Amino acid sequence: MRTRTLVLTLLALVSVPVVILFLIGLFFRGWFLLEPAAAEAPDRQESAPVTHQHVNETLGYSLHYPEGYSVEAQENGDIFVISTLMNHTDPRLEVTVGDAGGATAEAAADNFVGALAGFDVGRSTLIMNGTEAQVVDGVPGQEISRLVFLVHEGRLYQLSFTHADEQLGDAYDRMEQLFHIVVDSFQTIPVDAEATVPPPTSAEVDVADDGDRISDVATYEDQAAGFALDYPAGWYIVDVAPEIKASANNYTISFLSWQPAAGGAQGIPEHGTKVDVSVLPGPVATLQKAATAWKEQTAADPAQTILSEATTTTAGGLEAVRWSVQSSFGRVLVIMTVVDGRPILLSGQGDEALVEWMAHTLRPLGQAEYDDVPVIMNRGAPANHRCVAMIAEPGGQTLDVRSDPGEHHGVIAHLKNWAEIRQSAGGWHEIEIPQGGTGWVDRQQVTLSVGCDAQNE
Repeated sequence: MRTRTLVLTLLALVSVPVVILFLIGLFFRGWFLLEPAAAEAPDRQESAPVTHQHVNETLGYSLHYPEGYSVEAQENGDIFVISTLMNHTDPRLEVTVGDAGGATAEAAADNFVGALAGFDVGRSTLIMNGTEAQVVDGVPGQEISRLVFLVHEGRLYQLSFTHADEQLGDAYDRMEQLFHIVVDSFQTIPVDAEATVPPPTSAEVDVADDGDRISDVATYEDQAAGFALDYPAGWYIVDVAPEIKASANNYTISFLSWQPAAGGAQGIPEHGTKVDVSVLPGPVATLQKAATAWKEQTAADPAQTILSEATTTTAGGLEAVRWSVQSSFGRVLVIMTVVDGRPILLSGQGDEALVEWMAHTLRPLGQAEYDDVPVIMNRGAPANHRCVAMIAEPGGQTLDVRSDPGEHHGVIAHLKNWAEIRQSAGGWHEIEIPQGGTGWVDRQQVTLSVGCDAQNE
């Protein structure tokens, strides 16, 4: 009996601390189990990014894009960029629209990739606008790009996204956000039956304003070929000696936004811009013949693909043809004109706004600076009931418009094709300047329309 009591006493003494330890364990175990639940609650959902809708009724598409971007209209599409076109640090989107020429999206992508022989690019597909679109990733160039090709009702929609380089971290992540917002929202919309592709010509795009952001402008003059153009002061020029120009059949001058290393200007650095101005063999009968010859030569080169073509007029009054070309080194902007029978080919990579601006300033040597006086270039033909003064050869040399009747008065504009007459005095006609005001032209250098009455004849 005493032994049994002793055993029970020992068991009680052992059980108490065990129970206590067990209860303590339950307490701490419950605390640790509850801790994660407290951290997770309540669930939070990230707010959706703020977006804006852009509708281009002329080219037939609409899309949403993130807040913070602005839209810069181009002659055959739009560029979505943060701040200005000069910004190459942040992601951007460029949408271009053209005639598919009967090709499918897959065929357009195949043709594009074929021009990138030797480069490792990725291919995939996605559904956009309810249709299968082709994606080409890792496209080389000034920045690595991702391109999307979509064909709808005979139109080729090409979307180019940068920066498509995962090594760029935050810039790549924001490009991915831009990509998904655009692709998920992209829709084609009905187009006006009278619209053409591309709808406006470069002449209708205001590129002269790009000069406003250049603090200092310099002028280059080529005495041998007889042309001048403006460029940002501080740029470097790789020129050709005058004696070589005088005897060479063709030559090229390079304008660089960076200081080239010894031995030439090879390899464009990040955010750099290069413009080459090539003087080609001449003379040629017309700009059209020179442009056709260049297109045939480019089409025969498997490393180059012409993406778009448009006609334009420089501020100096020169008719020109503008191409966007995809080469193995990236996209190139090409503008051709003719000065005194000699084809001039300007091609540039980098900041396309700067390339456009430089091309816009190209003019015959001796002509006033492009932004000093406007060029009167009215669209279409004049209405029959209007009295207008017309130059003899539209598309050729411009006619000086003076501030008052008489050769001794200053030139305030250049007449490219026709302008409405306000009045006549002596041997001069006062014409309207679309940019504002009026000027005078020599009546012997113009012809009058059928709408002019006897007092203007």
